[in-house]
Amino acid sequence: MFKSLLSICVPLIIVDVLCDWYSNMCCVVKWNGSLSRVFSVGSGVRQGNCLSPAIFNMFMSSFIVNLRQSDIGCHILNMYCVCLLYADDIVLLSRSVNGLQLMLDICLRTAGDLSLQFNCSKCHCLVIGRAVDVKLQSLLLGNNHIHRSQSIK
Repeated sequence: MFKSLLSICVPLIIVDVLCDWYSNMCCVVKWNGSLSRVFSVGSGVRQGNCLSPAIFNMFMSSFIVNLRQSDIGCHILNMYCVCLLYADDIVLLSRSVNGLQLMLDICLRTAGDLSLQFNCSKCHCLVIGRAVDVKLQSLLLGNNHIHRSQSIK
């Protein structure tokens, strides 16, 4: 996370403060009125903290930046529309299967750079338009096939 923040020009002093703050993060779990022992937390953003959404958004912007640099994806009325991000979900938009595969490869590299992993069992491909009934080549996220869905929720 800190490397990502530095790469988008967040001042070093702010990254140092966040690094110190996160390296000393500890939690307890309360269940049925009982408290667990204190344990350190080595990953994630602080839940419920007002800075957490902004930090997470800066962290996730690496995906947008890397996809934008590739210029692969959809252009709608001269606007680059390649991905939609909500929380930890990413929707990729492409006019072609080859373009989508290149975008998946970029996202996989970006995730690796950020020490993240995709859960391939939650990844789906949905075809919209004339090619909906066409048998398309299989899409891969690393070595994992992405399931083609007929609908989404």
